[in-house]
Amino acid sequence: MVAFAGGLFVMLIGVLAWIGNRVHSRLDRLSEMLDEKLTAMGGTLASIERDLRNDITAIDRRVSHLEGERRLDGERRGTP
Repeated sequence: MVAFAGGLFVMLIGVLAWIGNRVHSRLDRLSEMLDEKLTAMGGTLASIERDLRNDITAIDRRVSHLEGERRLDGERRGTP
């Protein structure tokens, strides 16, 4: 009876070790997948940021240009 209980205990430990090993390997794969996705997302966000900065710079140039034209028009008319 004790040998039977000991054998069941060993089998239980073996099954738990096998389950733990599978969970660990799946978590490793999940971690790798998340790293890949985050890396790709980081590249996308960097691209969006670069595009926004370029758009803001272009708008700033246009505003500066219009302010300069307005200043010149005001000087020609004699108004500040």
